[in-house]
Amino acid sequence: MFLNVAVHAGTLIAVIIYYRKQVWKMTRHPLSPKSLLVVLDSIPTVAIAVFVKFFLPSVLDGILLPVGFALTIVLIVVIHNHSKEKHTLATMKNPAR
Repeated sequence: MFLNVAVHAGTLIAVIIYYRKQVWKMTRHPLSPKSLLVVLDSIPTVAIAVFVKFFLPSVLDGILLPVGFALTIVLIVVIHNHSKEKHTLATMKNPAR
């Protein structure tokens, strides 16, 4: 349990550090459209997390974890191959600037 929380906390800290300028702007202006979109975009994630936690707790035991990772990989590859714009690390802009 502790390892799970530590990994998620580390990920959150890394994301906040990377996007520190945008996070700072959103905390200074909490009712801006970008801040409201972040809240709105978080609602489905929270709903799915609550559903899985209370109605499918066996999924969190690790039995289906490899299946979830494989499904995520497949979705990423399919979306990347069917997207109209192809991005690479060389063509992407740094969003933190």
